[in-house]
Order: sequence, then structure tokens, then C-alpha cells
Amino acid sequence: MILRNPQPWPIALAHYTGRSPALVASHVTARHPTDAEAAALHLTHHDAVLVRDDTHTDAHGNPIDHTRSVWPGDTTRLTAHYPLGDS
Repeated sequence: MILRNPQPWPIALAHYTGRSPALVASHVTARHPTDAEAAALHLTHHDAVLVRDDTHTDAHGNPIDHTRSVWPGDTTRLTAHYPLGDS
């Protein structure tokens, strides 16, 4: 999934780093939690977590930021809305 619309985090990145994000690549995967994740999320090692990795890059493809978010897989719903055509 590639998001191209400005959002609060990219605006903050530009303000604090002086580099404007041009693209964010977002990847979502499922796996078993690490020991630390299982403890923090009150999960067993047999449960699943969803992991989202977002990498913001500038117009030249240089990374500005990488963020990893981890959620319990059984209580998380991901929804994406995509514009179609010139809407």
C-alpha cells in the first residue's frame, strides 16, 4: 500500500527534519509476537500480531523516518480508502 496524501506525521517530519517526505511505503504483515510484544500486549506466544512498517522517503528516495506499529491480531481491523479516478 502506498499513501500519497499529506497527513500530520509527514508535516511534523518536514518541520523537525527540514526534509519533506514525498512518499510513504506501508507494509502490513502477521506473525507471532516477540517476548516483549507478548508481555506488553498481554498475549501468548501462540497468538498473532499485525505489524505495520511505514518508511517515509524524500523526493530522491532517501529515507527520512521508519515507524513500526504492532497490534494484537485478534482485535485489530485495518481499513483503507482509495480514491478512484479524478474524485
